[in-house]
Amino acid sequence: ARASQLVSDAAEMRKREAQYTFDGIDYQVYKHLTVRLEQMLPPTLVAAEIAAMKGELVTSKVVGIASKSLEGIVQSFSKIIKPALPAEESAAQQSAPLDLSEDAKQEAATMFHQAEYGHVLVDVSADLRRLLAAGQWPDLVTADVSMELGSIVGHAVTDLDSRLSVVLKYLKEEGVLSPEQSNLDSLKQSIQATMQRLRADIERDDAVLVPPNWKPPGWELLKDASVARFSCMGAAAALSSVLNQPEQEQALPLVQLYNRIEQASSQASNACLRLANLDVQNVKLVEELTAEASAWKVQSIEMMKTVQKFLLSRGDIPSCENAISQTLKHLAKLLALLRAAHLNPSEDPDACHSLSPEADDCWGGLTGLVRTIRAVDGDVEDVNHLVRVRELERHLEQAIANEPRLEQAESKVAQLEKTLSSRSKEIAMTNARLSELEKQLAKTSGMGRSRAHTADVKSAEEFNSLKEENRVLTEAMDVLQRQVDEYENEIRSLKDFKSPKRGGGARGTPRRSLTTISDLGSPRAGVTLEEPASNTGALEATIFRPALQNALRDAARWKSLAVSSALADLPPLPNFSSDTVLESKKEASWDNTNQLNSALSTYRLEMASIKLVDLTNTSKSPRQQLRESKAKTKMATDNLEFVASRCRQQLYGQ
Repeated sequence: ARASQLVSDAAEMRKREAQYTFDGIDYQVYKHLTVRLEQMLPPTLVAAEIAAMKGELVTSKVVGIASKSLEGIVQSFSKIIKPALPAEESAAQQSAPLDLSEDAKQEAATMFHQAEYGHVLVDVSADLRRLLAAGQWPDLVTADVSMELGSIVGHAVTDLDSRLSVVLKYLKEEGVLSPEQSNLDSLKQSIQATMQRLRADIERDDAVLVPPNWKPPGWELLKDASVARFSCMGAAAALSSVLNQPEQEQALPLVQLYNRIEQASSQASNACLRLANLDVQNVKLVEELTAEASAWKVQSIEMMKTVQKFLLSRGDIPSCENAISQTLKHLAKLLALLRAAHLNPSEDPDACHSLSPEADDCWGGLTGLVRTIRAVDGDVEDVNHLVRVRELERHLEQAIANEPRLEQAESKVAQLEKTLSSRSKEIAMTNARLSELEKQLAKTSGMGRSRAHTADVKSAEEFNSLKEENRVLTEAMDVLQRQVDEYENEIRSLKDFKSPKRGGGARGTPRRSLTTISDLGSPRAGVTLEEPASNTGALEATIFRPALQNALRDAARWKSLAVSSALADLPPLPNFSSDTVLESKKEASWDNTNQLNSALSTYRLEMASIKLVDLTNTSKSPRQQLRESKAKTKMATDNLEFVASRCRQQLYGQ
């Protein structure tokens, strides 16, 4: 039998693999189709609509991931929950003491952890469904607001998408969400941050996109029912995991308690199946069911906490029985209302209402529900996403219809541009001609008025210039005359000094003064010249002073050249101390460089080497081998740092 079961399982696996292959091919085709359709449409026309569509579908994907995770948790609970135990067996073992092992407590803690995870997933799935429903709900928002809302929600749930995908993947791979592998607090923080961002973007100061208190009819009822169901199933799975342990005889006092919780779990699933056929337009029935479901949710959460305290913290059985009784009481009232409303359970065990957090096809279910509601008192096609599609279709049809007229308009515009260009050129030429004529007229009119004034100005300027030139020439003649007089006096004194002295009778005759240069050649008979010796010395000094000064300057210059040449030919003085210090510095620098290269090579070799710990070595323990290996690495690092520090100090010292 086992071999046949393995063969059938292998055949089923091959069929499933073949189906997955075809699904993968279809996925590739649809992916390329969507990309090509997006590229085919004009971005200026459909960019906002595509962003809204992507946002709505991404949000629907996140909701689908949450619903699939809830489905996985339900499957995990269903594998643990066993049918109710017979009454006689439970009565026979009722007096046994309660002593749970650590494995039993850990298994129970895992079940409670999954129930709490289910509560969080129910909340996030319901909140995102509410926003998706608000964008499509009749007479709530306009098509433009629906488009903006879809884009906002899609941008906000990207981080939540990745986190919930990790949860679903781990749940499908392991079959259970353990507290060690799934961090519930981190998920709560991510969900809280996402919801705060959505509220900030939706409930703006200038305009509120969605009323904060708006809820779809029946939304709160289905949310409370799902939370209560997971509470009942979590408590039942925790007790069943305790009873399924090898130490079952020690946990048998819990059998009666388990039978009642198992009853609550099965009735909770039955109530959710009945709610799958709920008509949300029946306002009175929805209000009555919502009140009972809210009370049931509160009691079921309290029951789960009581059972958790009893199993993990040594609580008492009477408090658990009291909590279970209250839960069954409210659940019975809810089932009575459902039976009175003729809401029979669905034949599909996985059936859920479109507004339920556990429904997997979020977008299809919500749009179908909205169209059903709209069909009662309006047009079935009057839904926001369909209105947006028809608006795009109308724009495209208008563009196609206006294409011939657009071509005609473009041709007319081209002709008008040519005409305008030619007219612009003509106007530019005319303006150039007008400017030239204006310049000529200005020159002609101003020429006659300025001639007389120009002649007067020129004559006055010429007179002033001639007068100034005459004055300058007069001053120059005066200067030249004074210089001539000086030169005549000097020449006369020289001639008188060189001529022989006359007789005594001629000494009293006064000397005639020279007035012009021509007087030098006139005869001067009877004129004698007597000059003292001091005047002669002064005259000689005056004559030879420039030559003497030049000779002194030349002598000083040649002396300086000789001294500089002699200094340049002297050999340099020896400096033994500086050479010794320089050589020592060079040797120290060379030694430090060699040491740095050696330390660097040792460090690179140590870091590039692969270190293994020989576990079979009996002489040294693995810990000692690891310690020695780390010590070698540290020694190479310290040596390199020491040599580098010394080289750095030498470099700064220089």
